[in-house]
Amino acid sequence: MKKKFLYRAVLLAALIVGMTACGSKEANVTTEEQVSEQTEETVVEEEVSPEEPRNLEEVDGSIREQGMLMLQNLELAEYLDESINLIATEEWFRTMMDGATEGSRNYYVQRDGETVWTIQAGYDEAGELYARVYYAGEQVRVLQRKGNAVQLLTTQLADGRYEGAYEVWTCDGDMGSIYQETGSFAEGVLTGEYTLKVHEGETSSEIFSLWSNREGMKYTTYTGTYAEQEELLTNEWYWWEHETEGLVKEAEKPADKPAAQNSAQKPAAQETTPEAPQQQETQQPSGEQQPSQQQPSQQPSQQPSTEQQEPQRPSEEIQQPVEDSGENDVDVEWTPDIL
Repeated sequence: MKKKFLYRAVLLAALIVGMTACGSKEANVTTEEQVSEQTEETVVEEEVSPEEPRNLEEVDGSIREQGMLMLQNLELAEYLDESINLIATEEWFRTMMDGATEGSRNYYVQRDGETVWTIQAGYDEAGELYARVYYAGEQVRVLQRKGNAVQLLTTQLADGRYEGAYEVWTCDGDMGSIYQETGSFAEGVLTGEYTLKVHEGETSSEIFSLWSNREGMKYTTYTGTYAEQEELLTNEWYWWEHETEGLVKEAEKPADKPAAQNSAQKPAAQETTPEAPQQQETQQPSGEQQPSQQQPSQQPSQQPSTEQQEPQRPSEEIQQPVEDSGENDVDVEWTPDIL
């Protein structure tokens, strides 16, 4: 009886162990399937949306390091030059592209739930590289690169729109040219008068070298007025195209205007002098044109008047004896021969 009880206990234990083994196997199978499904979803998401914006603070490695370095340089005015130098390097661009040779990569940084920084890097349809860094702080700074040219826009924001005065610097490394444009925004629209200064380059140059020496360059200044413009959105790519056609060139700087007027007045003054050639001879000792022109004109008019009055006196004395000749006329009337 005791043996029979032991046999049943062993059999029951064997059944329990078998059932536990089957359950764990099924659990393992379910876990592996779930892991494979999650892996497939992750792979599909990376392949479909590599250009979706990613939080820069959550990106690991050199992308986060180089991205935050750019944003810090662009935020601080004393490090603004470094941001120009950084965006012009191939190393920074390739890092932000994460090794990709086509498409684009996008990053953002938020503060208090609002996006204050964005970085875009990529290749356009023609295969030319571009980059755009947007910073919205006390001042709005939009730093862009297009091929071998860099452009910086500085302005203000009001209700999420560009507002107030703006300044745009463009350094073209291929041409060695520099452009500076100043004007104003009104509710995100370019409006009113603007000024364009152009430094024409003669050969290619490094972008950072052009930027560092921009203040000491010689510029030709043009002015114009904006026609009807569409609103420029803060999140869109906009490259300033600087064209002088249709603009008004300043009259060779304001300092040159008086010189041009004097040169035009000098011939006009000379045209009036030939009417009195004797007056020009009298002007030479005086050395002053206006006073000498009046004095000689009065002197000739006085001298002839005195010369004419002096000879009139003797002519009157000669006529006095002629009045006595009237008696001879009376004697002629009494001649009888005529009667």
